[in-house]
Amino acid sequence: MRRGRIGFWARLGRQAMRTAVLGLVISASVVVLWLTQPPPHQGRAEVADGDTIEVSGQRIRLVGIDAPEFDQQCEADGRPWPCGREATRFLRQMISGREVICRSEGTDRFNRMLAECYLGDRSINRTLVAEGWALSFGDFQAEERQAERSGKGLWQGTFQRPSGYRRDNPRVSNVSGLVLGSLRRWFGGSTAGDCTLMPVTGHFDGNDGLAALAAEMTACRICVETPLRTPLPHEPRPVAQLSSTARICLAGQAPGTRVNESGRPFTDPSGDRLRAWLGMDEASFYDARQLAIVPMGFCFPGLDAKGGDLPPRRECVRHWHDAVFAGMPQLDLVVAIGAYAQAYHLGKRRSASLTETVADWRALSAEPGRLGGRVWPIPHPSWRNTAWLKRNPWFEAEAVPALQAEIRSLCSPAP
Repeated sequence: MRRGRIGFWARLGRQAMRTAVLGLVISASVVVLWLTQPPPHQGRAEVADGDTIEVSGQRIRLVGIDAPEFDQQCEADGRPWPCGREATRFLRQMISGREVICRSEGTDRFNRMLAECYLGDRSINRTLVAEGWALSFGDFQAEERQAERSGKGLWQGTFQRPSGYRRDNPRVSNVSGLVLGSLRRWFGGSTAGDCTLMPVTGHFDGNDGLAALAAEMTACRICVETPLRTPLPHEPRPVAQLSSTARICLAGQAPGTRVNESGRPFTDPSGDRLRAWLGMDEASFYDARQLAIVPMGFCFPGLDAKGGDLPPRRECVRHWHDAVFAGMPQLDLVVAIGAYAQAYHLGKRRSASLTETVADWRALSAEPGRLGGRVWPIPHPSWRNTAWLKRNPWFEAEAVPALQAEIRSLCSPAP
């Protein structure tokens, strides 16, 4: 009997020890898992589109959902309506400028963080699906079914699922094979000649590479869909004039309101003054065989609180400019208009101030710039610089006549 009691207590002790060890292992695993979890990403949110936000400089794709593309149209009561914009507007009203917390679940192929984000204890991802402004993409199926039954958001009418819309409406910039096909349809079977049907115009003379680049620029939506900071406040309308034959390029700042409306560079009083400085009439100025026009920002950036134009968007330089100028190696002269263009084309050769840079026009225009062609710096022809011109009369007295002579020497008569 005594021996049996001892065996019972021994077995009980061993079982207790195993339970204790198992508990320690589980606790250690939980601690390790907690330590290896990435910290939550926290900050004020800016909205790019219906399922993409930016928090403290980090682009975040809301995981488990799929919202309509920004330019996607749906139907309600037999009429089209901009459901993509409405989905973006709903998300902006919910979170823009507010503090959010995002828990990362990895990154996608565009290097965006994949995360579920929260406004307080409210899941933003779940709310978008529950309110009908996004569809389930692996998660939140119950919320999607309830939104459909209630006729909320997208479910108030008929729509194509965003994945199907992207399949049927691929971006030209993402599918290079479509670029030349579209160009050939627009130009009646050829990419040669003058392109007058796109905001990014040009003379390509059989240069399919430059023509394709113009088409990609025309289709660009980076400032709206994946901006570096706040999205462009309106639909993109890039304006530029490329050329495979011109020896001169005007490197401006960015389109203003009038140019944004016309889709043609310098169709404003600044353009009138610039043409006078160059000694060119409108016909010569817009002849893409002789002149390329590449602003630092291709789209109108919007207005600041005082009604002035915002600076050029930085996305253009980051994504396009090096490729554009590599596609026009024949350029002899770049007329750098204003500080932004001078910073890009002159690099370290630029002086501390615009006045000092422009005053050094003789030396700067005699040597190759950062990208190879010579650079001639001038001020922006805006009326805002009228006072500058009065303080620096040497510019119109000395620099302008010399620039006009240089333009005449490089512009060959059109055949």
